[in-house]
Amino acid sequence: MTDTLLPGALVQIVSEDDDSLLERFVADLPTERLAPTMVELHRLEGQMRKARGFLEGRYQEEVDAAWTDTDGEVWLWQGEARWEVKDPDGLAAALLHLMTKHPLWRDRIKESFKRSWTFNNTALNSIRDLEEEIGDTVREFRTRRFGPRHLRRQEERT
Repeated sequence: MTDTLLPGALVQIVSEDDDSLLERFVADLPTERLAPTMVELHRLEGQMRKARGFLEGRYQEEVDAAWTDTDGEVWLWQGEARWEVKDPDGLAAALLHLMTKHPLWRDRIKESFKRSWTFNNTALNSIRDLEEEIGDTVREFRTRRFGPRHLRRQEERT
């Protein structure tokens, strides 16, 4: 660990769940400590994710039930809820049939689905390098987007 942070102080600041403490912590850092502190926090985030994963694995094996905290808030042991269409082609066909049967619903039904393409960027990268014509086509129709900026190791850039 670097000398950037005092772990006990940081744990105390984060545990308080008070954004003003975090803001003051950041404001008080000397400029030359910004990058090393971000790198250390990145490392700590990784360790926290690992710890959470280990805890969740053990919880699933030993408890696998809801938990109520001291404030009476119930924490459910379940995954995030999301909708999934089990048979996209079947649903699309059924909706298209309903559009012919109920013309007034046509626009509403059309809004509910669209065909989309999914591309494998690793495979696109490999065919891009095969020949100039293929590479030009891939480059013409693809752009590289980046999420929010943060410090990351140079070898992580792809």
